[in-house]
Amino acid sequence: MEENRAKTFKFVYGMVIFLYLYHVAKRVEAAIPCITDANCPCVFPLKPRCNFGYCICEEMIP
Repeated sequence: MEENRAKTFKFVYGMVIFLYLYHVAKRVEAAIPCITDANCPCVFPLKPRCNFGYCICEEMIP
């Protein structure tokens, strides 16, 4: 009985670690490809810029 409990605990512990690592690795921001600044979507206070083929949104300096 004790042996089954230990095996079950190890299995559940391993699954928690595996699922956590999968969840962390999945949370990657995807860069938006672009050719010109007009291809980049940004919310109003930010200025869109195409930098080396990928969009970045910068703060507008007054």
